[in-house]
Amino acid sequence: EFPKNKAMKTQQPDTWKPRAWKDVRLYPGAINVLQELLLDKRRWGHVKIGLTSSTREEDWAWRLLDQFNVSTSEEHVSLRSMVGDLIQINDLLKEDQVSTLAQQAGVPLDRIVYFDDILEFETARPLAQMGVLVVQVPIPRGINRQMFLAAMKTYVQRKYAGLRAGAFLTKEGLLEYGSRPRGIVQPQSTAPNPKEQAYKQRYGWIRWKSIDRTE
Repeated sequence: EFPKNKAMKTQQPDTWKPRAWKDVRLYPGAINVLQELLLDKRRWGHVKIGLTSSTREEDWAWRLLDQFNVSTSEEHVSLRSMVGDLIQINDLLKEDQVSTLAQQAGVPLDRIVYFDDILEFETARPLAQMGVLVVQVPIPRGINRQMFLAAMKTYVQRKYAGLRAGAFLTKEGLLEYGSRPRGIVQPQSTAPNPKEQAYKQRYGWIRWKSIDRTE
């Protein structure tokens, strides 16, 4: 998702088109993550990057993908060329967009980590039930390297523990979805707060150290 500038189409003439870095900007942390994916081929060379957008202004979105660049000292590439064909810009549901990307990439859904500024748990549920690890990106701070690495660590831990990947990772912890919701997984060092207590009452708890014994 791109942070939206206050100058939107409804406030501009019909001929107005947004410009990258002036009217619409990428989250600064997103640029850092993309640059790392470009540079560290040994660590991330196997990772495929996909992009979804539910905007109704598809021409704007494609234009901006060409305008945004994630250049490094070694490479000069646009965001569109970096993503390649793994792009879904349409008014379909997120789960339909992600399913299509999975088919295009030739990977199962439980090998997808999906970052989005989803605020509602129920919005993330269909994706998580499909097996996707959904990561909540906070607004307006956006994604950063620490968040990206934490999500990758969570994915790997669950994979090697034999757990299904489908879950919703938020700053409060990990909300698991399935036929029998198993709860929030959080580091033991995290102090509880009222919101977490509400999750505990509704879903139950599983401590981080017990991640391999959730059934």
